[in-house]
Amino acid sequence: MKIFIACLGTETNTFSPIPTGMENFRETTLFHGDATRHAPELFTAALHVWRRNGEMEQATVVESLAAFAQPAGITVAKVYEELRDELLSDLRHALPVDMVLLSMHGAMVAEGYDDCEGDLLSRCRALVGPNTVIGGELDLHCSLTPAMCGAADALVTFKEYPHIDPAERAEELYAICRDKRGGRTNPVMAVHDCRMISTWRTPDEPMKSFVARMRALEGRDGILSVSLAHGFPWGDVPHATARMLVIADGDQGKADELARQLGREIWDLRHETAPVMTPYKEALAQAAAATAESGGPSSSPIPPTTRAAARPRMQPSCCGKFLIPASPTCSPACTGTPWRSVIAARRARARGLICASAARSAVSPACPLT
Repeated sequence: MKIFIACLGTETNTFSPIPTGMENFRETTLFHGDATRHAPELFTAALHVWRRNGEMEQATVVESLAAFAQPAGITVAKVYEELRDELLSDLRHALPVDMVLLSMHGAMVAEGYDDCEGDLLSRCRALVGPNTVIGGELDLHCSLTPAMCGAADALVTFKEYPHIDPAERAEELYAICRDKRGGRTNPVMAVHDCRMISTWRTPDEPMKSFVARMRALEGRDGILSVSLAHGFPWGDVPHATARMLVIADGDQGKADELARQLGREIWDLRHETAPVMTPYKEALAQAAAATAESGGPSSSPIPPTTRAAARPRMQPSCCGKFLIPASPTCSPACTGTPWRSVIAARRARARGLICASAARSAVSPACPLT
């Protein structure tokens, strides 16, 4: 058995003016066939699982690209195409293969590509033909599309938010694809559109119990896998809504019915699970009150006098899209913007919340605390 493994993705905020370029991938994750020689990361953990499992079963494992970028704006077309084509070239040279296993995000958008994962999976299918098993692991903040489901034999999303289970989900996907390749099962997928956009924290009730029920349904009565794709609210794409995904063993009707049932349950929980947002003026008032009361002992390595001087005041960025903490100079050696502004601006820029000029104006390399 020959298994091809790779990773390509990012989480795209289509409303961000800051494009995702090759430097973003280099700064985050970029390996050319050797990611499993390095410590596992959130999206390379699956490659470690697949290599280990494949080699335990005496399979030949062909490892290709592992590229992932921190969340930002739309990926530059040339960058996406270069990374995609490297992966496809490696796959072409590896043919024939029995399984293709891809670690992706599910909410990657590039210039001219609203559905990068669907594009990638479709091109992989065109290369390997109908008999090779293709599986994909996705972040649960993904947009499940017809192109993705049409090209893959099995898709599995993370179940937990925060994401604590990528390796576990990689094991799940590997077992489904291995059994499909061995003729022991015939996975069929069903997707139910929940027709809503929200965020669900799975450690909290009632989502904690819902996820536990999803797990309990797997491995019983022909159900192979149950996923809730939360969708990605900051992706302006046609399939951004939350969707239930069920994989059954050869019974499309059973998969369809369970996906509909669970999707309706999520809909019925919509008021109970809706996130509570604090208005920003109220949040700033709460932060100011908490800061005013925080002059006592602390485990912080920064001296108390410096901490007091560095307490933030919030001011709008130049583009008015994000409130950057402003504070007095944090140390005599700092000749530019204080350290709290540097950190906040870098994070805000990476998330696409402020413009590039605002981020640049906040960076002060001279500050020893950055």
